[in-house]
Amino acid sequence: MPKIQLVDGVTIYLLEIVLFFYFPIGWRNIRLKYQKTLLVIWLIMLLSTIYSQLYCLDIGGVLRCIKGLLYIPLGYMICKYVLIYRPDIRIVFYVFILATICNVLNLLYNGFDLANMGKLVWDNKLIGAGLSNRFWDIRTMSLGTIPGGAHGIWGNYCVLVFAISLCCRVKHEINLSLFLVVTFCLLINSALSVSRESLISLLFTLLALLYTGIHIHGLKVKVHRFVLYSVIILLTVFSLLIYYFSDYFQVINKVLYTFKAIEDSGEESNIMLRVNAWRVFFESLYLFPLKIFTGYGFNLNNYNSYLDFAYRTYKDTFVPLPESFFVQLFCFGGIFCLLKGLKLWKEMFFILKSIKLRMERNIYLGYFLGFLVVNLFSGASLLSDMLYCQMILFLGYLLACQRIN
Repeated sequence: MPKIQLVDGVTIYLLEIVLFFYFPIGWRNIRLKYQKTLLVIWLIMLLSTIYSQLYCLDIGGVLRCIKGLLYIPLGYMICKYVLIYRPDIRIVFYVFILATICNVLNLLYNGFDLANMGKLVWDNKLIGAGLSNRFWDIRTMSLGTIPGGAHGIWGNYCVLVFAISLCCRVKHEINLSLFLVVTFCLLINSALSVSRESLISLLFTLLALLYTGIHIHGLKVKVHRFVLYSVIILLTVFSLLIYYFSDYFQVINKVLYTFKAIEDSGEESNIMLRVNAWRVFFESLYLFPLKIFTGYGFNLNNYNSYLDFAYRTYKDTFVPLPESFFVQLFCFGGIFCLLKGLKLWKEMFFILKSIKLRMERNIYLGYFLGFLVVNLFSGASLLSDMLYCQMILFLGYLLACQRIN
């Protein structure tokens, strides 16, 4: 669902309003290890952000840290809910199908032309990002677009749902028809999206499925025929679609655009902006070593005030935001926040490695490996509102399933 805009520049999900009033008692549900690590990460960033207010006022950063804290109790809450009520996992897929329909209708409402489907566009209104970059203005009662809203988040969420449906199909928890509908929705969302990150996550997921189908034990090679045939069929279908219908997929055209830009000029502007952003950040630490420990806070205005040297050296070839999960934690909270970020990923992979069914374990490990690559080089999508909430719920769900089994 879209966010709600109360005043200009301030958007919030309806769920966040509920969580805000629930948090005074809900904080008791922060009991799982990954929840406690997230709590420390956001508290460090919050303290650093409050400290940064002495130099540059930015209340939005403080509110963003508080928002990150509000979601944390959901992990244990979903864990308890699954243990007690054993909900039907198919609800997730029905919601995903409904969200896909809303995504398409929203694009058509904003003037998307199906006749030009696949044509690379740069207008946020015409980029398929679910409703993650949309808001409902309660003053004008109209739907708007968040300027510069992240469009890669929706793509990663779609691949996560696909990975879950794949595991459920392997375990015969859903029928083939529902799995095919979810796969079709993934293709539709990919065709309407420019999320290159989602392709990486999808590739790692399918490679993990292929690895699962071939089990090497000593000198013997055992082949799980069902899994092997499934991955071959999926890879073949995706390959044929890309080969024959690539013109209808925005994300494919975005990748081709990247390759062409590198071939023509030796670089691609978006990639160079990110690389230079990392260079600028680490150069700033050399010039202001105290920030290694305190960070700049979740305060881009404060961070930007230290970058006079960068504007002289790099001019307009960088962005004043290091787009990487780990570098952002370092920037916003200092070295201790970075160390907790590393610990968080360690705990996430420990949860995944604890899954008993090898097939399911490998599929999720494949997805999260791809997701790690995305967060390492392309942006801190794990901390984005929509995906952050879903990951907290997903990890809590996995822990509940492990206890049931």
